[in-house]
Amino acid sequence: MGVPATTFAQTAADLLRQGNIPYKLGGKDLKGMDSAGFISYCLGACGEKARYRSSSEIYQGAGPVHDLDMKRIVPGMIVLSVDSSGKAVYSAICYAPGQAAYPSEKLKALTGFEINAKRFNKMLFCKHVDY
Repeated sequence: MGVPATTFAQTAADLLRQGNIPYKLGGKDLKGMDSAGFISYCLGACGEKARYRSSSEIYQGAGPVHDLDMKRIVPGMIVLSVDSSGKAVYSAICYAPGQAAYPSEKLKALTGFEINAKRFNKMLFCKHVDY
């Protein structure tokens, strides 16, 4: 039994609204985090013990992965950008219909984005989350 998807999504949304959470490679707390740290932090805040070190680790072991399908995405899902070599470059949490949050290296902060095929190409049903 995992955390309810709505709780996981709400945790991500609350952090996004909090603002002022900087991007930090390898970071996993409110002083700074990368996308794997953000997902791990949100799972931990919901009572799930999961520590992912990279988006590739999430892609390879956090649950069933599918090609991005906007009709199937629900809050609490993880969306990923996977390059042509099969490496997950970054991952994000869908916190509201069509919206995802992740710490952006380019923008240097936790940021919300529209989910679209230009930014993401995979989606994942996280094994720690009940959908």
